[in-house]
Amino acid sequence: MKSIRLSLLLCAVLLFAGCSDDAPKENNGGADIVEDSGGDVVDIVEQEGTKLRFEPKSADFFAVPLPSDTRLAEDGSVSLQAWESAYGNALVKLWFDAAEELMNGWGLISGVFMNFSAPLDPATLPQTIEGTAFDLDSVGDFPSVFLMDVDPTSPQKGEALPIECKFTEGQGTYHDENLLSCISPFGVVRRPQTRYALVVTSAVKDAEGEALVPALAMQKLLMGQDVDGQNGTVAAAPYVETRDMLVEAGLGADDIVSVVLFTTGDPASRLVKVNDWYRQLPEPEVDAGSLEYVEEFDDYIVLRGTYTVPVVQSGEAPFDAPPAGKIVFDDAGAPVEQSTDTVPFLLTIPKSPMPAEGWPTMMYMHGSGGEMQELIDRGARTIRDKPETAPRGTGPGGVVAPYGIAGFAAEFGFHGTRFSPSDTTGLKLYNLLGNPRAAVDNFLVAANEVTLHGRLLAGLSIDPQSIAEVAAAVDVSAASDGMIRFNDERLSAMGQSMGSTIGLPALTISKKIDAGILSGSGATLIEVALKTTKPVTLKPILQGLLRYRSDEELDRFDPILNSLQFAWDFVDPAVHGRHLFTETHPDTSAKHVLQHSGVDDGYFSIYSRTALSGAIGLDFVDPNPEPETLEIMKIIAPDHATPLSAPVQANLADGTITGVVAVYEPEVMDGHNIAYQVDDTKAQYACFAKSVGVGDAPVFRSVADSQVDTCD
Repeated sequence: MKSIRLSLLLCAVLLFAGCSDDAPKENNGGADIVEDSGGDVVDIVEQEGTKLRFEPKSADFFAVPLPSDTRLAEDGSVSLQAWESAYGNALVKLWFDAAEELMNGWGLISGVFMNFSAPLDPATLPQTIEGTAFDLDSVGDFPSVFLMDVDPTSPQKGEALPIECKFTEGQGTYHDENLLSCISPFGVVRRPQTRYALVVTSAVKDAEGEALVPALAMQKLLMGQDVDGQNGTVAAAPYVETRDMLVEAGLGADDIVSVVLFTTGDPASRLVKVNDWYRQLPEPEVDAGSLEYVEEFDDYIVLRGTYTVPVVQSGEAPFDAPPAGKIVFDDAGAPVEQSTDTVPFLLTIPKSPMPAEGWPTMMYMHGSGGEMQELIDRGARTIRDKPETAPRGTGPGGVVAPYGIAGFAAEFGFHGTRFSPSDTTGLKLYNLLGNPRAAVDNFLVAANEVTLHGRLLAGLSIDPQSIAEVAAAVDVSAASDGMIRFNDERLSAMGQSMGSTIGLPALTISKKIDAGILSGSGATLIEVALKTTKPVTLKPILQGLLRYRSDEELDRFDPILNSLQFAWDFVDPAVHGRHLFTETHPDTSAKHVLQHSGVDDGYFSIYSRTALSGAIGLDFVDPNPEPETLEIMKIIAPDHATPLSAPVQANLADGTITGVVAVYEPEVMDGHNIAYQVDDTKAQYACFAKSVGVGDAPVFRSVADSQVDTCD
């Protein structure tokens, strides 16, 4: 009877919903009245039964879902301080403060969390992830809970994203009882600046087997009546739009129990905003007198130099605690230079004849705690924990030199000679426990510095006669002026671990780099926090820092971890992945991508690595020793779940982009290190880099066709 009554009420006011501001309202003993288009008066009354808690006017943090647009201020900002139990934790406070300052809407990765007035029957929640993904144009039976793009301007309006839901009856350290958590598999990334609806239907039952009923405020919104909220009036119009869209597709009006609306922000916009300023800087130049010869190997020579970059972050490096480390902006929103910094770099120059247009070049971006010297010396170790067992000169620069490719490496902030003592752990740049707000801007600045590296190379010319050792070793006879140059039409960038986390966003804003090689790469802070075992196993450390009870489970449905992701969205490669070639930033070309994925990577689990593959939209290449990756792709990126066979060229973006994932078994070290340890990996990335800028798109070739003498 309850559902029939609600259906009749909805039908009675359907035509009147757009005129609700003119409806007479008065206090009617706890009920509101709405006059329908025929002049009849309809009561909106609180219904008896289990309901999703939705009280926008309440100061109780758990009285509305998270996220919810009822929590947004007029400028789109978010306040999490009212979550008192969480904000009282020192670590969480740091992350919440960072999120509040950065966010301009809700996150693109985190889950949706809502509390109910009584326990639910978990058996009535969606039982498969696959069953929650559908399109309104072809939907059969609606799942009991689903997450849908409902934005009128979105190209994906009406598409439901895959989700998995978990019900927790007991109260937690940071949440109320009867919590429903729903999250998409990692690699499914929502669109920026887009409205979404988490819809709970009458198919969800409470623990007594009874259908749920809508909260009073939800009834009003679905019937076209605005309600009061903590941040002002909650407009009914978007709720009515969502209701009408679902009803038109075949979902009964009385089956819509609750609609949780939230609008995403655009985390990548901060990177673009900062880059707009970097693009206006003069072309970088090598510091006068800094370029010098270092050493010589069988296939290449090594040069070292420095150049100067602006510092735009406030406070004293390495920004150990807030408020230090924030990018300083002027009133017009442009970064303000605070000082300058000297960036050391290495160049590897092949001994083979230079092409007339200059050397094709591969930029190497080191990982956390690393240094530019890895370009030379980070080769294959014969003993896992003994770096000295890798022969000198066999690093990435030595890998690509026989293919006629120059190499470049610079040090990220706080690493190598850029800071004393050098950051040998990565925890100064990655200051996740002491200053996450600075960590976000550390990464954005580092990405912009990578774009400066590309511009430096594009404008760099070296007179070999100015350095005797260079003149004796390098053949530049094809150059009309006899100068060494680096061909910016054939520039690729290879990142290892943190180098990929920084490098991927850099690719999305660089006008010079043509292709990216992502090695030891993965995505999504939540998954890394739960699964990483290198250099330490993070999960028990986090449980201790968060002071969870022994009976509480820390998993991907955890509301705290998901809320920490809000701030990390501004850095997370999964968020930036769509901007490589699917939706490029203004005045930036699409990029080709080769992702290396190593089995048994202690830093990035299979779900983290594949999340990045899916978020970018890459195809896997056979042979694949990890077939589970394709099962994951069937859920997060079904259009890319069928493996390809080498050679692969121009397989994406209507035949204009090459984008692949190659999976390798590890050797000696774990899968995080395949770019150094596995000969097949090295041959294939070197041959891929050689093909950048040649023909319509780079080619990923088989191992046999990627050797020095077979890579054509």
